[in-house]
Amino acid sequence: GGGGGGGPRVGRDAAPCDTLFIGQMPMQGNVEAELTALFSKLPGYKRLLYRTGDKGPMCFVAFDEVDQATHAMNEFQDHILPSCIDNKGIKITYAKSPLGSRGPRPAGGGFGGF
Repeated sequence: GGGGGGGPRVGRDAAPCDTLFIGQMPMQGNVEAELTALFSKLPGYKRLLYRTGDKGPMCFVAFDEVDQATHAMNEFQDHILPSCIDNKGIKITYAKSPLGSRGPRPAGGGFGGF
């Protein structure tokens, strides 16, 4: 069983992990390409998952290490994408679980693909 956590948790922020959740994205334009161009030049970038749903677009960006994801968050928090028309920057938080965490883990910690 797990005990209660220590310090204050702000809002619904998830614990630091190697995957970021991107929110408050524009509804129009080539947002996926813009986000890929933004994050793919950072160290540790693995992949980006962009989906559109009923509540608007969702995007996750995975990195090799937690500190690389944290660096990306600090670098691009409130960044305004080219297709944005209302001058609202993107909001970046840690994802609730790492991208690709579903499914079996490789035995022995081998290097797997996606």
